[in-house]
Amino acid sequence: MLPAAPAGAADGYRFTWLEPFGGHDLAQVTAINSRGDVVGYLYGGERGLEGAIWWHDGRRTAFGNVQALASNASGTVLLWTDQAAWTWSAGQLAPLQWNGYSRVYDLNDAGTVVGSSPLGNSMVPTRWDGGVARTLPSPGLWWSEASAINDDGLIAGYITSAAGVQRPALWRNDELIELPLPEGFWGGAWNVGSSGVAVGSIRGLLENGLTGEPRAAFWDGDGLHELETVGSWSVASAISAAGVVVGGSTAQPGRGFSAMWVDGAFVDPSRFLDPALVAAGWGLVTTEDINDAGQIVGNAHDGTTGRGVGFIMTPVPEPGSFALLLAGLAVLARRRRAVLTAPAVRSERRPRGARLKAS
Repeated sequence: MLPAAPAGAADGYRFTWLEPFGGHDLAQVTAINSRGDVVGYLYGGERGLEGAIWWHDGRRTAFGNVQALASNASGTVLLWTDQAAWTWSAGQLAPLQWNGYSRVYDLNDAGTVVGSSPLGNSMVPTRWDGGVARTLPSPGLWWSEASAINDDGLIAGYITSAAGVQRPALWRNDELIELPLPEGFWGGAWNVGSSGVAVGSIRGLLENGLTGEPRAAFWDGDGLHELETVGSWSVASAISAAGVVVGGSTAQPGRGFSAMWVDGAFVDPSRFLDPALVAAGWGLVTTEDINDAGQIVGNAHDGTTGRGVGFIMTPVPEPGSFALLLAGLAVLARRRRAVLTAPAVRSERRPRGARLKAS
């Protein structure tokens, strides 16, 4: 059984901007760890990906032409390319055992890495301990992946049944746990918090055999819970110990895809931006991750200059207006919450290392 998800949020947030440097046009962040260290990568406009970056203790460490997907409290960084993956610590690279076109997504404080590796014509969920790969149980030769791991070793991801239906899943001590779905739905668990609550998305099957738009959801000891969707689609990508969820959603026009949920109700993170920045054309494009201290990371866009920068939203105990804003939004959202249908198809998968580019 998983614990019930608690609820809570900050009164307000202080923004720290993680800007590109060295002639790059974009700085893109992907994840934050329990210490507040952030990883991401740099873009050079039409030149594309030009290297990974790790922001830590007020410093930044740049790597070569790789992607940095995650880091842990011990200072280990997970690096990946199409051909290989490594963990990096104290200046030393340690390669992971590789099997063709494998993929990695996350690592925990114990240094365990999770992802997927090829087997026949499919991908199977995989974990790496000490750099050595071991596959996790999944149903036959069907496409399955492990997306995230928490510090207790609980792994989140998805499996695909013989009928071709994608289902959310957890692995505890290498034992497969299938998470509940409504009849006629697909879904995936993209992350799992320190409390054991898994977050992800579900999609309904349409009459033509295709799937509808994804809708953000989480799974706890009481089963499946759908989060409010504003617009046509939403995805939950991370959850804090206080139960604040971040991810993506079609919000108001011009608001990009940033999203957070408090007590199941949608909150637009752009509301916490300085109004002067909004007037100058700034907007929050994505919210990627949240740690147990409530720090949120994502990507922003300067509509005036075209720069793309990463950001950290750090909770601050400011009284009054922000707390009232969050409470009011939650009440209004609950009053107008309804079941939404969506006629189009969209892939909701946005694992670390494959985020939406700020543009």
